[in-house]
Amino acid sequence: MNRAPAFQLYADDFLGGTADMSAEEVGAYIRLLCHQWNKGGLPNDPDRLAKMAGLMAVPMATPSLGYVIAKFPPCSDGQLRNERLERVRAESESYRKNQSENGKKGAKTRWENSKPNGGANGGAMATPMANGCPNDGSPSPSPKTINRKAFVRPTIEEIKAHCLEIGLPEIEAEKFEAHHEARGWRYRQGPMKSWKGALKTWKQNWDSGAFSFQGAKSPQPVKGGGQATWKKIQDLENEIKQLEGQLVQHFDRERYPHKVERLNAAKVELEKLKALP
Repeated sequence: MNRAPAFQLYADDFLGGTADMSAEEVGAYIRLLCHQWNKGGLPNDPDRLAKMAGLMAVPMATPSLGYVIAKFPPCSDGQLRNERLERVRAESESYRKNQSENGKKGAKTRWENSKPNGGANGGAMATPMANGCPNDGSPSPSPKTINRKAFVRPTIEEIKAHCLEIGLPEIEAEKFEAHHEARGWRYRQGPMKSWKGALKTWKQNWDSGAFSFQGAKSPQPVKGGGQATWKKIQDLENEIKQLEGQLVQHFDRERYPHKVERLNAAKVELEKLKALP
């Protein structure tokens, strides 16, 4: 795993932890933190530490260096480390590892759900490593580990069942599924996180009458015109349903005028066929 390129440093915590330091000591402290982050530890050598900290005077005669080195107690391997910085490193690596594992599990989940009996698996939390150093003040609080489950596309049966729970007609489940399937279950700002949340928004729009096509009913089979006419009616209904699912929002209609034109033409053609004796 590649080393994290940076560590977190919060202004309030850093100012509080260095309030009794001089400007020279603060500069030396920051340089040593950076050396520890890059190298994994600091040598227990005052001469080298003085150079690394940018304090070229004789180390032991430099009170500021001794004060700064106290922030980096020795560990079991003989190197000096700021313990909190190492915890930040461990939890940062744990978070990145967790994200990588979740990405792999998300891909596996999508693969499993493409099968007839597929299922989803949750991600596992990684455990931060121990460094064996004594407890000490830190330059920043540790980041929180976040475990996000990969989004799993719902089946039409799941959508219909949830529509029944929230009071949406079954036909709206089909429109909802067609609309988001055409977009790859993504929003402009990124992947969808909760299809139930999106369906709740759909219900709000449906209740407010935002959908001009809501409440449309499928026609009954015509008595005349033959099988070819009935097949054409079915094809037009499916095409209209798909177009309406793609043109839910106002900006969708502005963005795809050719689809709007085709939708209107298909509706006119459908009404003519339904009017046949």
